[in-house]
Amino acid sequence: MADKYLLRVTAGPGYDTSNHVVLPVNTSEAKTIKSAHCLPHGSPTTSPYFEHSDHIHDQYSVAFTFVPHQSVSGAHLVFGNDFDRPIRDRLPPGFSTAFRIVKWAIDPGLEGDPYADKPYLYSPLLATISKLKIGEKVTAKGSDGAYEIPTPDDEPIEEGGIGEGEEVREDAEMPETVAARKKWGLQDDVKADWKWEEGRAYSGDFFNPYLDFNQFSLKLPGFSLPVLGHLGGEDSLRTCLFVFLFERIRLTENGHELIRRSHELRYTLKNTENDEVFFVVVFTLLLREDVEKEEAEAKSPNRADHTAQADKKVDDFKPSEDDLD
Repeated sequence: MADKYLLRVTAGPGYDTSNHVVLPVNTSEAKTIKSAHCLPHGSPTTSPYFEHSDHIHDQYSVAFTFVPHQSVSGAHLVFGNDFDRPIRDRLPPGFSTAFRIVKWAIDPGLEGDPYADKPYLYSPLLATISKLKIGEKVTAKGSDGAYEIPTPDDEPIEEGGIGEGEEVREDAEMPETVAARKKWGLQDDVKADWKWEEGRAYSGDFFNPYLDFNQFSLKLPGFSLPVLGHLGGEDSLRTCLFVFLFERIRLTENGHELIRRSHELRYTLKNTENDEVFFVVVFTLLLREDVEKEEAEAKSPNRADHTAQADKKVDDFKPSEDDLD
């Protein structure tokens, strides 16, 4: 069933995906996804990243470098999933159990409100990021006044520091190992004292073996849950932890409206003190038949006729049983 879907990964400075760029997966860039079902077409099926001894069991990685334009408290810079609409009436049986498993075995700092109008699951970046490297102060700025981001290495990010970054860790008494640093970063006094400094470069890598984009399944300690087996309902689909919304998406391209059925998972780095978003990464599952149809229509001289017919059907669209299995 996984062959029916294609994975597209985009990233941008905010929630508006029209300002996002499509990430070329499994390249030497810092952000890599291990999957054979990816867009753009022709993407490698895997990456040397996943052959590294530290990552042979990991299923995906979101690696990034950022430079704050103003200092942010360790208590307020968070990373996690959020949603634009309520999901409280769509949470499946077992959600509470899965949430407890995640907090106990994976991310003790995870907090959120899945019953809010705009649900979220966030953790302090200091305690949740899989690898953290602290860099030097950045002085160069672009024409827009923003700090220039240092070019990341091709090699996976390692825990530690570069130059002054080592001194920053030592001065804060930040533990050297990942596990100890995460535990340290959960302490209230540590989060309150820690500052993500204005103008300093930080590199992080968020990865784990739990969400398999190759088989589209969620693997928590003790059980494995096929995500695609839970794509149900007229308006929604869900898993115990990651909630995807099944929706009709209207996209505009050269004046034509396109229709796509998709399932999305969004990761956000933000400052909860003022709701400033640093970046957003969106994983989108698209039905392969929709993508292939769209590409075929784009090459057709009768594109306008196809679009007009699609417009007539959009309001009557419902996922078929074959789509949902």
